[in-house]
Amino acid sequence: MPLSVALLLSSFVFAIENWIKGLQTMSVAFVLGGYLGWLLVRSNSLYAAIIAHVSINAAALYVVWPLLAVTGRFSGGLPDYPIWCWTLSAIVIVAGVFILRREFRLAPPVTVFQN
Repeated sequence: MPLSVALLLSSFVFAIENWIKGLQTMSVAFVLGGYLGWLLVRSNSLYAAIIAHVSINAAALYVVWPLLAVTGRFSGGLPDYPIWCWTLSAIVIVAGVFILRREFRLAPPVTVFQN
């Protein structure tokens, strides 16, 4: 199977896993799945994709929920997590960026779409 088809197929499966959250979330998940697949191929490391996924989920605490609360699309307000949870998620985001930088430095350059 050509790499481009495999990336599209895995993105589609990743999006389908989020069907319960609605079409908008599915479209974001499709793009994110493509990015994570590309990251896996580019870095030649599953760790890079895992760290990116965890960092994106942690960043949602700081970006998505506050935006939804401001626009009124989320009536519950910000989640009432303890400060250690917010601090831990910030540490995960920063650590994720450094780990991704390291993974890209260690990985040899890859030509992705040559099939």
